[in-house]
Amino acid sequence: MMMHNARATIHLDRHRYQDAIQDASKALELGNIPAALLTRGQAYFAVNRCDEALADLALYLASTDDPTDQMHGLYKCGTTSILMGRLSDAIEYFNKALEVDPNHIGSLDNRGYARYWLAQHELAIADFTDAIAAEPHWFHQQANRGLALRALGRLDEAKRDFEQSIEGFTQSLASDPTPDGRLLSRARAHRGVGQYERAIADLDHVLESLPEYLLAVIERGAVRFESGDVAGSERDFEQAKRMSPYGMHDRESLLVPTGSATRD
Repeated sequence: MMMHNARATIHLDRHRYQDAIQDASKALELGNIPAALLTRGQAYFAVNRCDEALADLALYLASTDDPTDQMHGLYKCGTTSILMGRLSDAIEYFNKALEVDPNHIGSLDNRGYARYWLAQHELAIADFTDAIAAEPHWFHQQANRGLALRALGRLDEAKRDFEQSIEGFTQSLASDPTPDGRLLSRARAHRGVGQYERAIADLDHVLESLPEYLLAVIERGAVRFESGDVAGSERDFEQAKRMSPYGMHDRESLLVPTGSATRD
């Protein structure tokens, strides 16, 4: 049982998500292993099988009273809910995770992102600012705060955040070029300052290694829309819809004009 779960964890770390699902499922067939639920839930999330991910994560939460495990499970439920467009649910999950650890950077940043999508921009900025204070060198929250600042027309502040995020991620990727969420966030920052070709290059790069990365496809559609490539944007959003029934939930918020910085 434990061997299958250990192997599933290795597959998950190496982005072999179908293999992770298979081994975690085998572990669960052989015995009650809560860790296998978490592993399989994360793998389901990575291939956009969000309903199954939430089901596994709910079972995982019910199986443990450990505060750290609870926080991690709640955080994963929150990120899954964001991908499904259930933003209010996501905020509730992050609220509960932050009751366990008020400085959990992932929950702060993602709660801010959910609030941004709900046009709660001041609250989003507060979350991103708290996340920066907790870990100033993570850089995802700078890119995200830039979006909220831009939406409020605070363009100089937004530009500073975007530029800081780009610089930080560029240094990080120089030492570890593994394609992951850093490329998505750097692309978001490039979009924020109108560097569309660089944003597309980042997203193409990450999608070469992680073709099921739904948010990268959606982000590329937003970049293409802002750059004037409406046909390319439509192709990306149609691809997102094929990848997941939830793939289009955030399209309108992505395409709403957010100040003159969208073209500067």
